[in-house]
Amino acid sequence: MSGFARKGYCLFLAICMVLGACKSDPSAKESWKEIYAQADRAYAQGDFVGSVALADRAAQRAREQQGDTSLAFAKAATLAGAAHLALAQYTEAQLSFEQALPSIVSSPGSSAEDRSTAYNNLAEAYREQGRYDRALTLYQQALASVEAAYAADSREVADATAALALAYHSQGELDRAEALYRSALGILDREGFADSDLSSLLGNMADLMWRLDRLEEAESIALRALAIETRELGPEHPSVAGYFNTLGVIYDQGKRYDRALESYGRALAIRQAALGPDHPSVATTHSNIAVTCEALKRYEQAEAHFVQAISIFESIPARQSDARANRRALAAMYRATNRPAKAEAVEAPLSKS
Repeated sequence: MSGFARKGYCLFLAICMVLGACKSDPSAKESWKEIYAQADRAYAQGDFVGSVALADRAAQRAREQQGDTSLAFAKAATLAGAAHLALAQYTEAQLSFEQALPSIVSSPGSSAEDRSTAYNNLAEAYREQGRYDRALTLYQQALASVEAAYAADSREVADATAALALAYHSQGELDRAEALYRSALGILDREGFADSDLSSLLGNMADLMWRLDRLEEAESIALRALAIETRELGPEHPSVAGYFNTLGVIYDQGKRYDRALESYGRALAIRQAALGPDHPSVATTHSNIAVTCEALKRYEQAEAHFVQAISIFESIPARQSDARANRRALAAMYRATNRPAKAEAVEAPLSKS
């Protein structure tokens, strides 16, 4: 895989692992490559906090040694951006990817795949911020780049097609997204690419299928993705949690509430251990559990999970809409259970926003 490629653009289910920041202190004699290698290892191990710190150092060293228009600088900045993206630090990721893009696009030393991935990386940072129009333009540029350079049934075209599908998926153009996902999956399955190339695509397709209320298909696809990720990364890796969370959503929509809570519980345990208690992915799972508990009339449990979700979302500037949605859901539950005073109290901050 190219140094510019992190497969970070298929992130409907993406989560990340925050461990202690790396303690290494590269000496002044270390080259950017040596520091970059440490950053890359930290990223592969899920230590995104450590990876950011090391990748930033590698970028600074590359700037000193080769200049800020070099591919060395772009490679280190891209890794920093990927780690920021995994940490849900979308503005920082955007800045890193914007710093890397000009060198990658203009350099004769970069491939069409490198250019496509650079467009996709920046697009994903925009998509995560809800800037869908800007993201869509970049995803389209990414696909055009590889279509001009590779065969129609290549992995590069499949990856870029799947990324464009995600852009339409995010905007609610589900039929258009499905056609693109199926095109990408057809290439990967037909050409026998490794399972590791499939998991993000399958996860996104499972999300799409439940949104289309095709629950049996969604479950089958999600279980396939879960098996791949578990085999590739181990059962406790945070990427696995995303697939458990998606299975929970599928079971919940099919009113298989006990199965939903089982899947959500597994997702929550992995995410809390890997990401810490205040990550937005943890909040999302708390919110999902709350909704399922309410459906089962387990109101005290639902209340506790709603409160946790609201607290986390309100601490994240980019997730205030999620905080408001959870406040409204909690207030609705209070009203449905004849607790109007509590409903008014939880809704009070909404009038100020």
